Amino acid sequence: SDKNAIHTAINNLTACCSTGGHIGVAWGWYTLSPNWSGLFTGNAAPAAYSAPHTIKALVLMTDGEYNSVYCKGVIAQNSTNGSGNASDHINCNGTNGADPYAQAQSLCTAMKAAPNNVVIYTVGLNVISTSAAADLVNKCATDAKHVYLPADGASMQVAFQQIAADLQRLRLSH
Repeated sequence: SDKNAIHTAINNLTACCSTGGHIGVAWGWYTLSPNWSGLFTGNAAPAAYSAPHTIKALVLMTDGEYNSVYCKGVIAQNSTNGSGNASDHINCNGTNGADPYAQAQSLCTAMKAAPNNVVIYTVGLNVISTSAAADLVNKCATDAKHVYLPADGASMQVAFQQIAADLQRLRLSH
């Protein structure tokens, strides 16, 4: 309830290490999937994929630096590219593979496929065009019109305004 305290806490956050972005993609899907209606109940329960007058949409905002996979809830030994200190890794490999980009892309592909037909917008903050992150942001989105690559807060705000406008536009059905 203290807006200033929240802003202070956010401003004191620092970016570092150990990003398991594929887990965020998975949880984004869980919030949309009717398969999770046992966990998200009542008004929070996800509608069926075929529910009338419903658009299943996911907005994936990321810096795209996915470098950590997990084993038994701890950073796996086969995590890559600055994923914490070696002493932070457990002595086993990731249970779902070593490539969090491939895991995230697999989730995106499944979400977009019928009968799910989830619309995916990607917002890649400061993602450079030659990185694995750019590849993920471009391939995960529904199509090129659903990709946003802001470089700062102001352009990120514009991206979210455009996404909101797209989701609110009038649609006709029979």
